[in-house]
Amino acid sequence: MPSKKYIRPPRTPLTQKLVKDLFDYFDGRLYWKSSMKGTLAGSEAGNVSPKGYMMVGIKSHNYLLHRVIWLWHKGYMPEGLVDHEDQDKSNNRIENLREASKKCNAINSGVPCNSTSGVRGVSLFRGSERWRATIQDNGNGIYLGLYKNFEDAVMARWEKEVEFKWPNCSTTSSAFLYLKSHNLLQEASL
Repeated sequence: MPSKKYIRPPRTPLTQKLVKDLFDYFDGRLYWKSSMKGTLAGSEAGNVSPKGYMMVGIKSHNYLLHRVIWLWHKGYMPEGLVDHEDQDKSNNRIENLREASKKCNAINSGVPCNSTSGVRGVSLFRGSERWRATIQDNGNGIYLGLYKNFEDAVMARWEKEVEFKWPNCSTTSSAFLYLKSHNLLQEASL
């Protein structure tokens, strides 16, 4: 006899009323209002996904917790992305969340873990004593030059970010933070 296959119920559209009926919000976290299937009223909702984002199960479907928090506060689920301004995936305070395009969200990503310079788009060029500055825009890699001084390469990167109006997307540009911390900017504001 063939085994019965589990059929997941259809996805219930999330509404602000539904999430406010299910959860209380406090300081970037959601808490269950009532006990249900292994959860106790008052317990924190959600689990960390393999990608580091908090997820919450609602009616047999998983949702990104920061999107549910956005809905809880704003009353709608954005068509685009919800970005963590400070790049901390665990900081789901509503003050840290903003609507963002895919491009803006990518711009507001941290320095890659394999970075040797600590500044996105700046690396020591192999076989030389020079620093290479690059930037990506709309999927195109753009070469900004080779520089003897690290600071000059970082400045070239920052100037191109400003030209592309990236400061509107990234409040934590590693080039900006480096230049600001070393007093190398005339204006220390985005």
